[in-house]
Amino acid sequence: MSGERPDGARTAPMLVGRADLLSLALRRWASAVAGTGTLLLVAGEAGIGKTRLLGEFATRVAPEARVLRATAYPRDAEAAGSLLLDLADELTRLGRARQGSALRSRLLEDRAAGSGAGSDRRLLVGDLGALLRDLLDEEPTLLRIEDLHWVDELSLDVLDRLAVSLPGMPAMVVASYRSDELYPRTPLAQWRARLLGQRLAEEVHPPRLGREETAVLAEALTGSLPSTAFLDALQSHSDGIPLHIEELIAAGSPAALPDTVAEAVRTRSALLHAETQSVAAAASVVGRSFPSNCSRRSPKCRRIRSRTRSRSSCSTTSSPAPTRGVRVPPRPHL
Repeated sequence: MSGERPDGARTAPMLVGRADLLSLALRRWASAVAGTGTLLLVAGEAGIGKTRLLGEFATRVAPEARVLRATAYPRDAEAAGSLLLDLADELTRLGRARQGSALRSRLLEDRAAGSGAGSDRRLLVGDLGALLRDLLDEEPTLLRIEDLHWVDELSLDVLDRLAVSLPGMPAMVVASYRSDELYPRTPLAQWRARLLGQRLAEEVHPPRLGREETAVLAEALTGSLPSTAFLDALQSHSDGIPLHIEELIAAGSPAALPDTVAEAVRTRSALLHAETQSVAAAASVVGRSFPSNCSRRSPKCRRIRSRTRSRSSCSTTSSPAPTRGVRVPPRPHL
């Protein structure tokens, strides 16, 4: 099967397997237009299609809404208010320079004075929250926030204030983040738990695509129905992650390892603890399952030990039930 669409695009021209989530978002938007705003969190692993879902949703509501977009970037957590500065730039681009300037000025004013704690920070959060409330209360507005897992703590505090006011506003905030980067006791984890616990936010999780949905996506990308063998291999190697499906088809083979995916794996693996990297290296060689009576003398276990240089890669203890296998959790996805 060809790995390219007739028009050369690498992404499907349609949203696949997300009709229920899109319908939910549109219902929440209808409530927002009627004056009952909401905060919707879209959580999922990298490549699952969060950005595509938010983009489709924004396109659907654009005819009747003002759509604003703000994005967090790597290392933004180190700079207070980075997400809000991105929103200020968005406002300026859309011809709302006065509002963008007010937001930026209040942030930069605090930075010039030195970011304080206690009462000073409380005043700053209150001022920034008030600016956002005034902005979103003007007209039906969708605020689309991407990559919340990189957001700074000040912006989270301001969004916390905003969430309290949303139920009485004609506005909706929809924000995405990587669920596999939601670490315990981090500001984002605490913020999320607090808002969900207080029913100030709702969260949805886009699932991986099933075999039939993968077939639909493959047909949309290639312009022809995939063969059974091709589809089986594609589903197995992609695990139903839309980005991986697109990249594998673009590579021309469901068994290929696209350089885009490989580089993403290397980048994220470099952030792991050394012991975790060793386990991941072992899993990459042994696969998702292996015999429970695997011995050090077996070729498979020798390859594992060679790759990881770890004596604990395989157990030397024989299993009382050698016919049963040991399952390894699926490899991490990006």
